[in-house]
Amino acid sequence: MGTSQHNTGGSGINNVVLYVDRGPPIPVTGTTNWSVVVNIPNAGTHSLWARADDNAGNRRYSQEIFITVQ
Repeated sequence: MGTSQHNTGGSGINNVVLYVDRGPPIPVTGTTNWSVVVNIPNAGTHSLWARADDNAGNRRYSQEIFITVQ
């Protein structure tokens, strides 16, 4: 679950995707408030980060975070 925001008066968020371990982009449900279910089958440390694209074609990436699956 995550949130995205755009500058006031901007073009708005077009889409958001999630990356797990730098794999292919995974589409999420929603834009400003979004959610996604992913299957991480292997125990260990994994990286997650998101990308948001606005309606004007601009792209921003979140900070990468790390989770541990046991």
